[in-house]
Amino acid sequence: MTMMEQVNNDIKEAMKAKQQERLDALRMLKAEFIKNNTATKPTDELTVTIAHAKRLQDSLELYQAGTTAYDKIIKELEVVKTYLPKAMEEEEVVAIINDIKARGAKDMGAVMKELQPQIKGRFDGNELPISLRPIFKWQFKTSEATLISPNSTLLEMSLENLPMSCLH
Repeated sequence: MTMMEQVNNDIKEAMKAKQQERLDALRMLKAEFIKNNTATKPTDELTVTIAHAKRLQDSLELYQAGTTAYDKIIKELEVVKTYLPKAMEEEEVVAIINDIKARGAKDMGAVMKELQPQIKGRFDGNELPISLRPIFKWQFKTSEATLISPNSTLLEMSLENLPMSCLH
């Protein structure tokens, strides 16, 4: 059963149970699926659901906690999250990264290329740099940074060319 079919079935159940907030959230998700299906380059349903959940999460910042709009978005987000895959822990991601590294990935780009499809929708990509620290170790000298990749290749770069956010 596709995610769209599941949402349609859940809409019917919410209508029968008279769960108006759940029904509204499901209808919004269904509208996102329909909009995607009519787009020139449609994506898979999981990508649509992830994007919708991210938009809801981002919209929480616009409202003050405790307001009606904030509470409505929280409830809608809870409904949408039921269609997302189970979240992964950071340890699981590190284990996958180590497995990719063991299979011969030599740099961060190769690791990320293999990792992204495996964690899609299950782990926040913004947290990946924290997970990669055990694998790609930074060593600082006075004016240069040295990156030690898994195959022990040293890459030197000037700290003057790095943005300050990289040095934290």
